[in-house]
This record gives sequence, structure tokens and C-alpha cells, in this order.
Amino acid sequence: MAGASFAQAASLRCDKALLALGAHMYEVSQRCGAPVAEYSRLEYRHPDVAVYVDEWIYRPGKNKFERMLRFENGRLRSIRTLRKPVTPPAPDAGKVHRISY
Repeated sequence: MAGASFAQAASLRCDKALLALGAHMYEVSQRCGAPVAEYSRLEYRHPDVAVYVDEWIYRPGKNKFERMLRFENGRLRSIRTLRKPVTPPAPDAGKVHRISY
């Protein structure tokens, strides 16, 4: 993503819940709801070590920065602040886009 800010954060606030690194995917989905996009893949760290990686994008609201949550083997490992959306959400904004590769 060219032009995106990649500031790291140690926690994420969803409504009144504060989520910290190490939270399980289930806990995040229960407190924050469905993300606007999901990306899943298998990463190989060493020839015999594979890590399941999921990245979820949240758009907290109009004119607010997007957040990318990275999970490794089901646990929240990083929260990145991305950019503000440049266009209004599409009509299917409530629909989650899932991509696996």
C-alpha cells in the first residue's frame, strides 16, 4: 500500500472494549464485529515451520484511520494504523471481503 502510514499500536479500542496484543481472533471478533476485509495465508519461517497469518482491516468510521490487525496462529500480533479512506464506503460496506492465498 503506497502512501500508507505504518505506525504501530499496542492496543485497539472497539466501542468500550480495549484489546491488547495477544488477544484471540474470537475475542476480537466478539468485541469489534466483522472486519471490512480479511486476508489469510500460510507463511513459512523456516523450511519446517509454518505460521497461519490472518490480516483483518477495520474501518472505524467516516474520516477515521483504518486499522490492520495481524494475527499469527490465531493471536493478535500487531495493529497498524493505515490511511483514511479516500472514497466513501461502497454500498456493500457491511459485507466482509475474504481473500485466501
